[in-house]
Amino acid sequence: MRPVLFILLTVASFCESATHDVTPTGTSFPEWTFGSYDTLFVDKGDNVVFSWSGTHNVHLVSAAASTSCQNIATFPSLSSVSPYVWQASAAGTFYFACSQPGHCAAGMHIQVEVREGTPPANTTSNVVDPGLPSNNTNGTVVDPGLPSNNTNGTVVDPGLPSNNTNGTVVNPGLPSNNTNGTVVDPGLPSNNTNGTVVDPGLPSNNTNGTVVDPGLPSNNTNGTVV
Repeated sequence: MRPVLFILLTVASFCESATHDVTPTGTSFPEWTFGSYDTLFVDKGDNVVFSWSGTHNVHLVSAAASTSCQNIATFPSLSSVSPYVWQASAAGTFYFACSQPGHCAAGMHIQVEVREGTPPANTTSNVVDPGLPSNNTNGTVVDPGLPSNNTNGTVVDPGLPSNNTNGTVVNPGLPSNNTNGTVVDPGLPSNNTNGTVVDPGLPSNNTNGTVVDPGLPSNNTNGTVV
């Protein structure tokens, strides 16, 4: 049973979420009360705690109701008992207010922005695998516009063209012999990307203004007169 318990504790430690207390602007004491509240930014899975004394409550309202403080009581009531813990189970923008007469107008309304969360990081930076292209997370392309040879600003494979992401051309206008402004294969014509001519008006013997094959006529691209 001990190995199983260890695994459960390990999983629980990685799944631990953060807790955010609703606190009025300009104070350090967490309280759901009269005043004003800055937008609260949390990650998905985090907990938001509303704590109060006296007669208050928490309603999940619309953006318009949060601004106008009208008809708050018609929206879903989350709790009238303190403390109330709301879990951010989905990303998005959420608005909360107190429905007691005059309380919303007195400042008891708050906007909560729930983010998707951040990827895991190592102890020194956010590079978790410098050999993995920066557009890839666990085998899934999360930013196809980012070159696959670049990881957080560092070129990890200069031989890989910057217009190619995991075998898919994401920027056909970028020459395949160029990586982040550096020519990595001067023998490859700059008008050609993975075998496809992307600029037939550019001579195939010329790369970035330098003739790399003087024996090839400048009006010829892959055997075709342009």
